[in-house]
Amino acid sequence: MSPDRAVTLCIPVWQAESFVAETIEAALGQSHEPLRVVLSIDLSSDASADVCRRYEADPRVEVIEQSERLGWVANVNFLLDQVATPYFSVLFHDDRIDPTYLERLVESARLAPAAVCHYTDVINTNRPDVVRVCPSITGSRLQRMLQQLELQTTIPIRGLMSTSSIGEIRLRDYGHQGAGAGVVWLFELLAAGECRRVAEPLYRKARLDGSVTAGLRKREAEEVGRARLEKTRVMIDLAAAALPDEAERRTLVVGCLLHLVSRVRQQEARRGAPLELEESLSALAQESLGVGDLDEIYELPEAAEEALAGLLSRCFLYEGRLAAKEGRSDVAEARFRRAIELRPDSVKAHSMLAGLLLQTGRSEWALEPARRALELEPSSTSAYVRLGRALLREGHAEQARAVLRRGLALVSQGDPKHARMKTLLARAGGL
Repeated sequence: MSPDRAVTLCIPVWQAESFVAETIEAALGQSHEPLRVVLSIDLSSDASADVCRRYEADPRVEVIEQSERLGWVANVNFLLDQVATPYFSVLFHDDRIDPTYLERLVESARLAPAAVCHYTDVINTNRPDVVRVCPSITGSRLQRMLQQLELQTTIPIRGLMSTSSIGEIRLRDYGHQGAGAGVVWLFELLAAGECRRVAEPLYRKARLDGSVTAGLRKREAEEVGRARLEKTRVMIDLAAAALPDEAERRTLVVGCLLHLVSRVRQQEARRGAPLELEESLSALAQESLGVGDLDEIYELPEAAEEALAGLLSRCFLYEGRLAAKEGRSDVAEARFRRAIELRPDSVKAHSMLAGLLLQTGRSEWALEPARRALELEPSSTSAYVRLGRALLREGHAEQARAVLRRGLALVSQGDPKHARMKTLLARAGGL
């Protein structure tokens, strides 16, 4: 195989003795050649190094042990500095790739050489029935960076990258154990070029209890919020560097702030109470846009642009969800309807509106948004529950039974929605 197709697989390893062997086996089982596999073992207290060194007999493998704890960001950056091939990919130490993974991605890279990144669909190992998809991110620099804000995904960083296209772009460490570093890295990569999807589920993402990612998910809500605040500061700085046009730069900054507000409101909705971040959010808005009140961001001319409609809709969606939990049903309904106005195809907005209308005793009104949610996403189990409940309350037992039986076919017995549907089905005389 020609050296201009050579790939380096970079595997950052830490505390991984119980699972890293499977990752290495998947790397060495690739159909693509030539291949180099470099493992950097961050200072660990387990036998990760011993497991990795078992594979050194393979001439494609290089194992490097770090003498001090680098952290995930610095360890990945160290690996990127070792790359001397036209292409590389960062393979997380607990993930798996199918044998044709690199072969298919290199084919895509040869067909679209201007793209900085090529990636496949992803399957979570704890939900093998669900395929996570990120559409190709294309268009102008502004369009690409705005798309990432709305997509809220890091799937592309698990793909194949062009070494020459990314140049010296590296992950940025702004603390918080590397939380969000992949988001910022992708944001900067998209300033450099497009990211292309290969529509095959060839990457398997693990969710292990002892993993770094699992630890990050257990952090306190305020800590997560502060990390997102710092991440947004970095992204705003990147926006200023990437876009010389003042109007485009301001649009992207508004997008960054809407993205931040939507994620904070999502956290607040989950916990059912506001976070202590309003002052910091307002300060960032004042610093970057000259806007002192967060609500003013929604009224800016840039926020009315179609490219930002999804982000703005998400802000209203989660503000509505929090208002509903706080018992402010009028405010919640107004927010949900505004979210739908901005994004008529929002499954969550339609489903949440239906739930609120049921909660406030308006089951007849709940029928339309619940049906619309199912039209948009026939696999939405929440919509099945809400439509079934609304039909039952309105005296349409036969229709309720049909809806609930379809919904039950989509969920496993361990899913809480399974129990809810069974209860409703029994009330409808279907058991």
